Amino acid sequence: MTNDCPSESELRAFSLGDLPDGRLDAVGDHLERCPRCETRIGGLDRSTDGFISAVRGAAARPPVAPPPTGRVGEYEILSELGRGGMGVVYKARHERLRRVVALKVLLGGQFASAEHRTRFRAEAELVARLQHPNIVQIFEAGEWTAPDGSVLPYLALEFAEGGTLARRADRPQPPPRAAVWVEALARAVESAHRQGVIHRDLKPSNVLFTADGQLKLCDFGVAKLQSSADARTTSGLLVGPPEYMAPEQAAGRSQTAGPATDVWGLGAILYVLLTGRPPFQAPDALGVLQMLQHDSPVPPRQLQSGVPRDLETICLKCLRTEPAHRYPGARELADDLRRFIEHRPIVARPVGPVGRATKWARRHPGSTGLLAALALVVAVAFALVSWQWREAVHQHGLADQRADAEAGAKAQAELNAEREKVARHAAETLLAGAVIDEALGMCERGNVRLGLCRLAYGLELAVSAGDPALENAARLNLGAWGHQCVREAAVLPHNDWVWSVALSPDGKTALTAGKDNKAGLWDTATGRSRAVLSHPHPVWAAVFSPDGRTVLTGCGSTDGKEGEARLWDVATGAAVGPALAHVGCVTRVAFRPDGRAFFTASAVEGQLWDTAIRDRLGAALRPDNGPLMAACFSPDGRRLLTGSGGGSLQLWNATTAAPDAPKLEGPKAAVWAVAFSPDGRSIAAGGDGGTVRVYDAGTGAAGAVLRHRGRAYQVTFSPDGRLLAAGVAAGALDLDNKKVIRGEARVWRTSDWEPLHPALEHPGPVWAVAFSPSGGRLMTGCEDGKARLFETATGASIGHPLAHEGTVRTVCFSPNGRTALTASAGWTGRGRVWELPPERDLPLPLSHPQPVCALTFGADAEALTTCCTGGVLRHWPLKSGAPASSRLEGAPELVLARFDGTGRSIAAIATPYELRVWDVKTSRLVWEAPKREQRPVYALGPDGTHFLEGTAAGLILRRIPPGAGEGPTMRHSPPLRLAALSPDGQTALMAGGPRVRLWALPSGHPQGDWDVPAEVSAAAFSPDGLTVALGDGEGAVQLWNLRTGRPVGPRMNHRRTEIAAVVFSADGLLIGTAGGDGTARLWDAATGRAVGPPLPHRGPVGAIAFHPHVGLLASGHDRVAQIWPVPTPVRGGVAEVSRSTVAVTGIDWDRSGRPRDLPDEELRHIRSP
Repeated sequence: MTNDCPSESELRAFSLGDLPDGRLDAVGDHLERCPRCETRIGGLDRSTDGFISAVRGAAARPPVAPPPTGRVGEYEILSELGRGGMGVVYKARHERLRRVVALKVLLGGQFASAEHRTRFRAEAELVARLQHPNIVQIFEAGEWTAPDGSVLPYLALEFAEGGTLARRADRPQPPPRAAVWVEALARAVESAHRQGVIHRDLKPSNVLFTADGQLKLCDFGVAKLQSSADARTTSGLLVGPPEYMAPEQAAGRSQTAGPATDVWGLGAILYVLLTGRPPFQAPDALGVLQMLQHDSPVPPRQLQSGVPRDLETICLKCLRTEPAHRYPGARELADDLRRFIEHRPIVARPVGPVGRATKWARRHPGSTGLLAALALVVAVAFALVSWQWREAVHQHGLADQRADAEAGAKAQAELNAEREKVARHAAETLLAGAVIDEALGMCERGNVRLGLCRLAYGLELAVSAGDPALENAARLNLGAWGHQCVREAAVLPHNDWVWSVALSPDGKTALTAGKDNKAGLWDTATGRSRAVLSHPHPVWAAVFSPDGRTVLTGCGSTDGKEGEARLWDVATGAAVGPALAHVGCVTRVAFRPDGRAFFTASAVEGQLWDTAIRDRLGAALRPDNGPLMAACFSPDGRRLLTGSGGGSLQLWNATTAAPDAPKLEGPKAAVWAVAFSPDGRSIAAGGDGGTVRVYDAGTGAAGAVLRHRGRAYQVTFSPDGRLLAAGVAAGALDLDNKKVIRGEARVWRTSDWEPLHPALEHPGPVWAVAFSPSGGRLMTGCEDGKARLFETATGASIGHPLAHEGTVRTVCFSPNGRTALTASAGWTGRGRVWELPPERDLPLPLSHPQPVCALTFGADAEALTTCCTGGVLRHWPLKSGAPASSRLEGAPELVLARFDGTGRSIAAIATPYELRVWDVKTSRLVWEAPKREQRPVYALGPDGTHFLEGTAAGLILRRIPPGAGEGPTMRHSPPLRLAALSPDGQTALMAGGPRVRLWALPSGHPQGDWDVPAEVSAAAFSPDGLTVALGDGEGAVQLWNLRTGRPVGPRMNHRRTEIAAVVFSADGLLIGTAGGDGTARLWDAATGRAVGPPLPHRGPVGAIAFHPHVGLLASGHDRVAQIWPVPTPVRGGVAEVSRSTVAVTGIDWDRSGRPRDLPDEELRHIRSP
């Protein structure tokens, strides 16, 4: 080596490209003529320089040691996620908290140096000080002593199950999406910069996705504090893969890394998202490092023509070689990306020709001088020629610029149009979903009329947005809530309270009687007055004659001393004959069913009259003791029944007014109401004493005693005689629910005199009850000033309570059941006419001797088959006929039972903890498992040929009948709570705790697993086997994609109670759920939205099933099974549906978008054909 040979440091700087320009050519010339120096620079391959060693030694580094045996501390190792230069990352679960984390472990051995441990602790400290939604959070940092004595430091980090950005960066992403992602990362990096933390290793593999698509920045293992003088990394001076290094890092100046270094990394990520490749590519790492220091990346638009110019400018500004020429920090980058996303002008500007030339000259100083001289010669030589072409070239350039500008403007316009289309579609979809949700909320709160109008609007928006799932959800709910819509059609005013109302037999005329000394006749369609019937006293009672031609009224003074009855001609409104004088105020009037006689009564006496001659029939009827308080004719009109305040009941001959047989033993308490059954065979009497008593009308024998919680103001039989209802003023205290029961309506079956359903509780005394003509509805009038409408079979309320000014004393239905009339006894009384929706055809509940634990429509679908906890099977024909019963062979008390998909087999858990399987057709026992110490877990196959049985070892696939073979054991960490089989029988699901596992059948090979928010209590596969609905103990149901293990759509929420059962409809469009809150619910599978109101039950619902062909749903609870019609979507175009909705609700929208009740004339025009 001679004196003019460069020093070791100069050769290293020459090798790294850091030699000053003044020495670069000199050292290069020297190396060409000095073999010794060439050997010295070749020796740099064995240099101890950290940068060179890292580059050349990365490939030779020994592999990372294997993971520990199954656990690290309190963490159970689930799988390996990835490996790094000094450690490995596992997917793990904390055993106590059941939380899934990403566990980063620093492995021992020769690599676990003190420096590595220091770096590991430094990473924990750095991550712990960063709090941002897009930065992975740290849960715990600690050390664990392995069985071999080695100490392993570890970090428990937030687990993001959506994979890394690198998995999506292998292909170009849509530019708007890339901009949004990198903006989010830039905000996270800017947050770290504010804490003084520089990441230094930004790359796609260090960006994770959560399940809902949120980005999470991770791996701060090579990060540093800006204030720290220690710039080393855990693997020397090489920070990250060369493809994502900043030029200053590639030059070995990692100690100078600052915010601009991370800006370069963000630009590199944006570049790969736009083009599908990193900014620089070379055959080896050294080639990439040289390109980083001397070259510029290929503009993204040359690789992907669809990249917008502004986004390319932002990307290339991040990737400039000199840090000072990049964005000052991540915040400025994020702001410029936000400007691009919002279509505003960006701040960055592209590098011009002068800048590009200057950059090239700095990279090639020797060649620059030669080229400058050559350029001067060429310029002089061609000066005379070039000026002749200058104008032509200029014009040609202008033409090219115009063409480029036009092409760019066209491309930008197309991009903007596409963005606008996507944004408009997204906005329309969001708006449609929001309107539908708002409408469903209105319906749930009882404002069904307005809710239906909003649903029609939501349907219009969904169709406009082109979203068939939302459209179907809107149509389903329009059909489901339509039977809940009750509309006030007319108000019939009086100047004081209205005590009595009636509808004519044809339903076209309403009759009201009020304290203002008037009775009124009204047109029910228009609410217009037809006649005013004036009286000398307040009118207490009024009825139509059976033919509807005559009205009978009763009036009297408020002191009860004077009273009279009158007949009126309906057509003219004129009185028919003179007033019929009475002793006392006339409070009760009634026509005999044939209309040829009528009855009037005051508290003192009753009187029968001949209608034709308006003369008395016999003597006055006086009760044995107390005032006359109730009266009614028998259906055949031969007898009259009266009840008194002293508790006596008396039958009278309805022609002679003489006492009639048999003699009835009264209840010994005041009788407020009496009624004959439609066939005339039974009598019901209600009043004080907390009972309604039933008598045989032929013999007078006392029958059932029906108990309630107070005074029965009214009793009535349903038109078919199958039910008896009572309106009660109660005074009971419900200690369980901490409330006072002030009123209730009760309904009993006349077949066994058992309650049809629990009492319909009211906030005040119930003065009136009435069945609709079909018996499918029950209407009540309450002292709280509201009338209420219920479905008789289920007790479910229809619409919201119907408000009045005061006590609703009387209610009645029109003959077709589509109109109701109510009376209000407030300060200013009103009669009100209500339009009612069509009735649903609901069968009465199917009674059982024990609680119903399973039900199915079976393969033939001609009957509903139910099973009781006592082991009794019942087959209920859907068309007609009595149920057939059978008892399961040797069945003890059953705890839990399930039918298979065909209804041919039933499996049940019998006490004490025995699993048995029966053939449904023969009721014979086909298999019995040994007794267990814990309740077994099982699932029947879809075709009844096999089933899963849970044991201590796991799940076993068994065949039916026994001896046909047995599948493998599928193991599951305890506790095992539930098992299910897919419709094709090829997949088994098991759940225990917050964990779900899938297995392939019959091989028993695992197919995947995932965590769930709460313990699974019910499961059902979709008919196509692609998704599964899981119900949990917190009252929620969630759909899961079986291929990805990710949730699909929103959670479907009952009240906070355990989901007992979940089932799909045969077409997979609806989901039925049964909850411990006493309701079953229907859900739209595509959108997760509720369909219709909750289906109420008297207690927790334990079983639910869809009919495979007909739109029926069956549910079982307590000792009752109930069959419900499944809603169907409304059909027709948007305009047709909107018009029909307006016609039903009577509500339209004004120009300001506010709802308005349509005037009668306008509504009649809309309803006209």
